[in-house]
Amino acid sequence: IPLQQTFYNTESNQITPWENVPINNLDLKAISCFCSLGFMLDDDTFSNKIKVLKPATDYHLNDNQEIIQEKNNWNWHHSPVDKSFVDFLDEFTEIFKNIINNGTKDKRILLPISGGLDSRSLLASTLEKDELTLASYEFENGINETQYGIEIANQFNIPIYAQQIPSGYIWHSLNKISQLNNCFTDFLHPRQFTVLNSWKGLGDVILLGHWGDVLFDKQTDSKNITYDEQIIQLKENILKPGGIELAHDLWEHWSIEDSFESYITERLDRLYRNIDIDHPSARTRAFKSLYWAPRWTSINLSIFSRAGDMVLPYYSDEMCKFICTVPEKYLEGRKIQI
Repeated sequence: IPLQQTFYNTESNQITPWENVPINNLDLKAISCFCSLGFMLDDDTFSNKIKVLKPATDYHLNDNQEIIQEKNNWNWHHSPVDKSFVDFLDEFTEIFKNIINNGTKDKRILLPISGGLDSRSLLASTLEKDELTLASYEFENGINETQYGIEIANQFNIPIYAQQIPSGYIWHSLNKISQLNNCFTDFLHPRQFTVLNSWKGLGDVILLGHWGDVLFDKQTDSKNITYDEQIIQLKENILKPGGIELAHDLWEHWSIEDSFESYITERLDRLYRNIDIDHPSARTRAFKSLYWAPRWTSINLSIFSRAGDMVLPYYSDEMCKFICTVPEKYLEGRKIQI
């Protein structure tokens, strides 16, 4: 799962930094998809001449930074191995701890803790670390989320930095956030931007649990649903009702042929159909990891990177390969993490 976007010009086939891209030749269809999803689909950008390199692909460049060859180096698959739950749990634990130990060795660790399974799993593997600091935040007039982090910190005698995000925080940060994510994701989620200045200096590395909820849980309600039902569930899962309405209005305003509904359905169907996995849950997980993680989750990670080097155990190649071998019955209900 790529941590960063890399752009290339489709006319010159040359790698190009986004800051050098003139915002013209707008891709109106891609922008409509963005409105419905909150992120760019597949390799789309705002320009129809600029695309993004694909995940799990090797690109060979010449001296002029032109792509001369590309080759897929790995595919998501579903190849469950006949082993006991305990065996899978042990394997996960070893992979998980090795990634964390290798990424945090001799470094001060900052762990944002929410009380959820992803961050608590990280905590369980770092309790023996000497230089560990927790961070927690909540919204003004919102749910008391910091209580979980404070309770955990008190239980294990770990220092914690807790703070409250004020109402209306985002209106003062729009320009700065846009400079970090280049508007490639919606602005409802980068709330961490407000707390990052306070986090600087609390650790050398920031340990993050992103994508654990997708890898280690079921993605569909049934394993016996038809392909068409899988597409319907996928659309319900990733498309935003208000975003679809906006995309539809823009589509009509720009007088684009056919309908937005048929266009987005056809695109999702084509991408989903190309994933060679029979099991609906595993196939949906692969789709999200190919098209959602790199174009939404990864982009917002650029905000965290301002606080220190990032360690993301669930993003690692080894973890992705491991998850392809685990029977879905062991993933349902977050069993392994619990």
